Amino acid sequence: MGTGSLDAITGRIESTPDDVDMFAIKIPDLSLFSATTVSPGTAVVDPSLFLFDSSEMGVAANGDEGPTTQSTIPAGSLTGGGGMYYLALSLWDDKPISPSGEIFPDLFTFSSNGEVVGPSGPGGGQPISDWYEDHFSEPDEAYEILLTGVEPAIIPEPTALTIWALGLLAVGLYGWRRW
Repeated sequence: MGTGSLDAITGRIESTPDDVDMFAIKIPDLSLFSATTVSPGTAVVDPSLFLFDSSEMGVAANGDEGPTTQSTIPAGSLTGGGGMYYLALSLWDDKPISPSGEIFPDLFTFSSNGEVVGPSGPGGGQPISDWYEDHFSEPDEAYEILLTGVEPAIIPEPTALTIWALGLLAVGLYGWRRW
């Protein structure tokens, strides 16, 4: 949460086979958006980046080739309107799926030339429902995602939403009783 631009996200993928990090971000202009992974310090990351729209439909993906290369969705590679999006980072071979299968094609086929791919897998026409995990335990790995064209997404906490909804209900009931 915050104001201004969001230039980076840092995190750590845990040594469990099912850890994927997904972040809500606001992208005012999709053509100016970019995301690039870097390995801070001595950490070696084998990442894949995935972008989903606000309805959780796949937009773009990029995997890497080898354990030390970057994954990137470069500025100018996407077109479309601004809004709320979800950016996910997973390790080697963890893939988003829908009830019909993988949302994106196999990134290893496309990653050798750094191509950004769209949601053309068998499950590409449906929103994400789960992740396929490779079930290999990998070491804890730190990562950083450098961003351009991103603003922090303001998402109210569930407690704040509950209080707001109860207040709105109380105002409505008060007005109804007076009527």
